[in-house]
Amino acid sequence: IDFGNGILMDYNHNLFVDLNRFYALGQHNPDQSFRATVDFYGAKAVVANQGGKFTYTDKGLFGGTRTVTTTGSLIEIQEPGFLGGRSKITVDGGKLSYDPGGFLGLGSVTLNQTDPLVVTIPAFFGKNEFRQVRSDRIEFDKSFSLEEHENTITMEFQGLFGIKARYVFFRTAQGFVFYDTTSLDGLEVHREGNKILHYTGKTKAGEIDLES
Repeated sequence: IDFGNGILMDYNHNLFVDLNRFYALGQHNPDQSFRATVDFYGAKAVVANQGGKFTYTDKGLFGGTRTVTTTGSLIEIQEPGFLGGRSKITVDGGKLSYDPGGFLGLGSVTLNQTDPLVVTIPAFFGKNEFRQVRSDRIEFDKSFSLEEHENTITMEFQGLFGIKARYVFFRTAQGFVFYDTTSLDGLEVHREGNKILHYTGKTKAGEIDLES
């Protein structure tokens, strides 16, 4: 789910910021090439996009290259290694289908958005519905909400036993800050020339070196 400002949520409800979208590194234009070296807590990888093919190469001991190829409405993902499978994503208007390529089609998912204000995601028990209840607010049942304010975006989660967590996201001149309002822990990402730097508190956690 794309909430805007590069904020996305994946099928497993993991919330993250897509730096490709946030810094417009060419992901919307398959013909625009880029290459970057990623160093995060000492783990290194190389990502590249060229001619509709995106590759992620893990430089670790047991690493490999994951390849994502886009052809029209079809996206194919090739996992690394001898046993690496091939999965497919097909986009057709408001319908999105995911085929993991596994045994008997287990794990296949189809999303069919008939209401522009509602995203319905199939779940093991029933379904999950994200609703845009106002132009500036999205809700998922009573467990999650995202609300846009003048200069910030707030996200609230309610977990087991009614435990709540609240996060704030705001843009800076060269990046963004994302933090937990309870613990005040968070991260800062900003760009300096061809480098995108990632800090946790005052500690540098990683960097992305963009190659021209």
